[in-house]
Amino acid sequence: MASFKKKYPNVSFRIFYEPDASEDYDLCIAGQPPSEAFSCGVRLITERLVLVACKEHPCINEKTIRFEDLAKEEFAVVSRDSYLWSQTVLYCQQAGFEPHISITCGDLHCLLKYVGAGMAVTIGPEKAWQSLYGNDVAYIPTTPEISRSTYVFRNGQRPVSRLCGTYLEFLTDYFAALEQEMQRS
Repeated sequence: MASFKKKYPNVSFRIFYEPDASEDYDLCIAGQPPSEAFSCGVRLITERLVLVACKEHPCINEKTIRFEDLAKEEFAVVSRDSYLWSQTVLYCQQAGFEPHISITCGDLHCLLKYVGAGMAVTIGPEKAWQSLYGNDVAYIPTTPEISRSTYVFRNGQRPVSRLCGTYLEFLTDYFAALEQEMQRS
């Protein structure tokens, strides 16, 4: 958004954390596929989900961590309605346990501060969080390897403005380049 805003300084953004089909919006970016209520969805990127833990966590020297080994951990989640929460619960249940969610925090920056302080672990997208939050926490691949896709979709009930179409094109180009870079590394 920042690089687009530099190029188009008069554009404005309204951020929704939990979109509703009745909301007045042009585009929505989400970590789960659009439902039938939304239309015109495009996958932007698929990336690996990893265990995110404090740098002093006993598992940081492991190449991977099995979900079974997380049964005694306390988990932090952004929201119980989020895709990351549902994936965390799903993989923990498949490993034979219910995750103990001790922190629910709507602010991702604060959530990662709690994780960095050793208060809990979380599951998150490796590259996106590393690029935003750096190396304040450790990122450990899981077994089984899991991933998530990020989508953009538009409101099919309204015409697409020229600027909105430009932003949609910008997003798809940006994420295609990022995904290619991730595959090379």
